[in-house]
Amino acid sequence: MTQFKPTLRIGSIIPEDQINPNNPLENLEFQYKKTDDKYWETITTYDSNVTEPKIYDWTPSENLQDGSYEMLIQTTCSEEESISTIVPFQIDLTDFTAFGVLHPHDGFLEKLEPIQISFSKELNCKDTTIIVSSPQNSSLLLVSKKNCDGQNLEIILSDRSHDLLAGGLLEILINAKSKTGYELQDLTYVFDTGSFLLIFFKTFSFDFFDFFDFFDFFDFFDFFFFFSKINK
Repeated sequence: MTQFKPTLRIGSIIPEDQINPNNPLENLEFQYKKTDDKYWETITTYDSNVTEPKIYDWTPSENLQDGSYEMLIQTTCSEEESISTIVPFQIDLTDFTAFGVLHPHDGFLEKLEPIQISFSKELNCKDTTIIVSSPQNSSLLLVSKKNCDGQNLEIILSDRSHDLLAGGLLEILINAKSKTGYELQDLTYVFDTGSFLLIFFKTFSFDFFDFFDFFDFFDFFDFFFFFSKINK
């Protein structure tokens, strides 16, 4: 899984009526921690004569895990410490990708069989859209329903829509959105709604020494399997 390096712009606000050039802040420190952790970590420190708001561009370490975090500002003035309001935020550094089709594995979709697709992040099911269509007949009005279970998306084509396809191909277009706001556009999957029938055929072995004797043409029989696609 690849990672990218976002930069977060963080800052302090000091009301003008509280800025005193003759009595500056001796120390201003940005701190963060994971929500469930006990101890705070330092992002950066300004340690002399702070008399104006500070802006800092912070690139979180690649070692930070995705999850919920908190941030605050701690200041020191005349040996008195003050702590700002705690601000919650999320870190989500993992790419949003589709792992692929969990089911059906063979690409052949039977009636009322669910299609299951797995993603790298938890889905925002409400904002994830699905369009089902026939690449062979765009005029068909096909209906499906979707369900989300964490990172997995399930799509079930209606019974009637499966019949309308008459064994043809089903195309699914997905615009997926994660709960943290990532988007994947124009994911396309194609499934075959036909099935296979097992048919037996006889094959013959020819005895070329008696080639001209029609009745000696067939020395023995043997069987092989032939798979022929039919419509359900």
